[in-house]
Amino acid sequence: MDEPLRVVIDTNVLLAAVTSAEGVSARLLTYARTGRLRLVLSPLLLDELQEVLERPKFRRYLSLDDVVVFVSSVRKLGDVVADPPPPVVPITDDPDDDFLVVFAEVERTDAIASGDPHLIELHRPGLTVLTPRSLEPG
Repeated sequence: MDEPLRVVIDTNVLLAAVTSAEGVSARLLTYARTGRLRLVLSPLLLDELQEVLERPKFRRYLSLDDVVVFVSSVRKLGDVVADPPPPVVPITDDPDDDFLVVFAEVERTDAIASGDPHLIELHRPGLTVLTPRSLEPG
């Protein structure tokens, strides 16, 4: 069996997995559970996921207790490594995106999974940004 792709998953993809349990983003978590993808996570990324899911608009999808369970389950699906250093110069128009780029580069991941057009359209040598759909095993 081939080695699974090591992927940084943008928070927007994880949020989509919560809001659409049958969608492609949710299937990426299934691929991680079955070893077809390997998530690369950091404390900052997991903290952001928890903070966003604790917002009132997500109560229709998860209770606060379910948020803790979901974040814990995501944590167990991947390798939690140290947060990267802050970028020296801006990379994108969004500082949160800069974090993901530096993180993926420092950890030498195979790709970033994101639905963010700023990231998807970013051209940077050695960096691959894929939509969740394009990450689905064929």
